[in-house]
Parts: sequence; structure tokens; C-alpha cells
Amino acid sequence: MLVDREKEEPLEEGVYYIVDLLGLEVYTDEGQLLGRVDDIFNTGSNDIYVVKNELGKQILLPGIPDVLKNVNLEEGKITVHLIKGLM
Repeated sequence: MLVDREKEEPLEEGVYYIVDLLGLEVYTDEGQLLGRVDDIFNTGSNDIYVVKNELGKQILLPGIPDVLKNVNLEEGKITVHLIKGLM
């Protein structure tokens, strides 16, 4: 379904349209570039962010507060914390 951007409903703080997250660069909280958001899918309990680096390697990150630390649409950047076992 297509929606005119000017007619979109305002979202709660911390909630984003998937289209706005696709292509954002993903950095660890230590400053390491992991790649860009390539896709996001829902598992029922939380979203999974598919991050792809320049070599095509994919990293799957759960969209949970322990991992997703900051989303900055203006800077085109997401900051994540890699908890044990993610990589």
C-alpha cells in the first residue's frame, strides 16, 4: 500500500517507518561500521534488522533495546550494542 508522506500518521518516539531505516549505516557503540540496513522483518516477538556490509556479508540484529541504542535519521545512522553471542 502506498501512502503519501505528507498524509502519514505521526509516530510515537522511538517508532519508525521501515522505509526510513533502510539504507542507514549501522555502527557499534565502539564506532565500528557494520554495514547498512538492507531489510527488516518481524518475527512476532521483535524485529530483525538485516545489516549488510560492502562485501555482502549479512549480520542479523534483534530490534531490542539491549541492542538498538540510537537511531538518528538526520545523520543516517543507527548505533547498536553487540551483546554476547551476536557475532
